[in-house]
Amino acid sequence: FPVTNTVMEIFYRPAKLSDIPLLVELAHKPNQFHGEATYPDSESLAKDWDKFEAFVVSTPESVCGFLAGYTVYQFHTDTLGFEIQNLFVSASQRKQGLAKGLMKYAIQKKYSEGIRSFKLGVWESNQQARRFYEDCGFIVSQHPNLRYKLTGDKLESFIKSTQK
Repeated sequence: FPVTNTVMEIFYRPAKLSDIPLLVELAHKPNQFHGEATYPDSESLAKDWDKFEAFVVSTPESVCGFLAGYTVYQFHTDTLGFEIQNLFVSASQRKQGLAKGLMKYAIQKKYSEGIRSFKLGVWESNQQARRFYEDCGFIVSQHPNLRYKLTGDKLESFIKSTQK
């Protein structure tokens, strides 16, 4: 849906396949910030397009931000949830409410599809992001669950151990 602010016209919408080159370009920025060594490419995003959902914020000229995530079935509560993986707005477009507008758009869209739980992870040291999510109404989880990951050399070692 289009929104007009005092400076420019802003659009929030689901991402399209034609957005992939811009999504790849934008996705490199948070990866650099977080020190990630891998980056998405156009081919892999196109191949995996049905495995995630992305929403974009754009001006009439270009896509300037995205939110990406995926729907999960939460077995223990028999509900559908949405895990937000990334939220990013270009540095030149920040502090204009675009990220909050994008968050509102994506949550409203998923809520209309029956999603009743939204979760995300954030680095504890990223105070700016934490304030933003709290301003959006997110609360810090009260359960002491930890997230683990198995990637890279550790994943390869694990796979090799299962093949013996």
